[in-house]
Amino acid sequence: MAIADVFDALSVRRPYKEPWPLDRVLATMRDGSGQHFDPRLLSRFLEIMPEILRLKAQWDAREERGDYQMGWVR
Repeated sequence: MAIADVFDALSVRRPYKEPWPLDRVLATMRDGSGQHFDPRLLSRFLEIMPEILRLKAQWDAREERGDYQMGWVR
């Protein structure tokens, strides 16, 4: 859970901050491997990054449109 939470916190725009560039997010997370994150779980998270980025792009598009209805991102 911590891995997904940190990725979300760093990579998504908030009212109080802009999102970090993806390379900075991933470098920060890799730096935390073995300290803040289980290295095996972080490795798996990074393996599925293309799918995560696909879902994030869909979510970002919904936010841009102002589509905040509950439900799965399509």
